[in-house]
Amino acid sequence: MAKENPKRKLAYELYMNTGMTQKEISESIDVSEKTICAWAAAGSWESLKTANTITEPELVANYYKILKKIQEVMLTADSIDKMNSYADTISKIHAKIKAIKNNDFDLSARVLICEEIVAYLRRADAEHLKLFTGIMMNYLEEKAKELDAK
Repeated sequence: MAKENPKRKLAYELYMNTGMTQKEISESIDVSEKTICAWAAAGSWESLKTANTITEPELVANYYKILKKIQEVMLTADSIDKMNSYADTISKIHAKIKAIKNNDFDLSARVLICEEIVAYLRRADAEHLKLFTGIMMNYLEEKAKELDAK
């Protein structure tokens, strides 16, 4: 397994756990902003951060708010094509809500599960925590890239 770049790891932690911008992170760890941007893109940091910060109930609530707005706009549609387009969007959002409620595993759920395992390992097996954390990061980055590709 390749050795983890300590500055990349620190940049990731700062990005995920603080409100710092990529520019602020680059200045604080003495790495170019371009490098931070490349690391963030390669690791799908934005998707991981979003998955880590939005809870399932918030996500469902946001979907319902979007549905309400679409339905309001749909009432003013002036053509059958626009109405069909809105209906298609509503159908897709309903499917997403159903998937969330049925616990289909999206990135957010995977992050939560990994966090539970990390918390457990901190208490029970600190020796394997470092190994698992590296593997977990690779796994989550891979899943985030899969979602970004969709």
